[in-house]
Amino acid sequence: MKLLKEFATLEEALKYITTINSAFETLATESEAAKKKLLSLQESLDKEVGITTELKSQNTLLNGAKTSLEVQLETSKAETIEAINELTDLSTKMDLQEKYGKDGLVVTIKGEGYTLIGDTFTYGGSNKTAEELSKDKPQLEQMVAKQSGALVKIIKS
Repeated sequence: MKLLKEFATLEEALKYITTINSAFETLATESEAAKKKLLSLQESLDKEVGITTELKSQNTLLNGAKTSLEVQLETSKAETIEAINELTDLSTKMDLQEKYGKDGLVVTIKGEGYTLIGDTFTYGGSNKTAEELSKDKPQLEQMVAKQSGALVKIIKS
């Protein structure tokens, strides 16, 4: 009977309860709408997180591919430089052979042209062909230092 003590009439109490019920129903409706909105936002967030994770994974793969391509590029650059140097050396040798004859294998030692006379050479108990010896720069330099007769300096005119 507390309602009677707080309200003068039963109609006032009923009016108050109706107002409260209406407010609760409004809150319940708003709460349900907020829950639906929250679920929708959570689904969107989950999709975004999935997309972000996929993008991060793809980014990692692309960075790996980029690094691999950069390594390949550097290797190709080094090989190209080596090939250019070899072609330059061969061109110099061909020019010298064309200009000064083809009586032996032309080698370049410390920037100077020499004709290597002979087919087989013995050094330190092992035999080397003229072609093998032409690639052994330290041995050729020793031969120049010892003034080997197998090397004839090409004097450019």
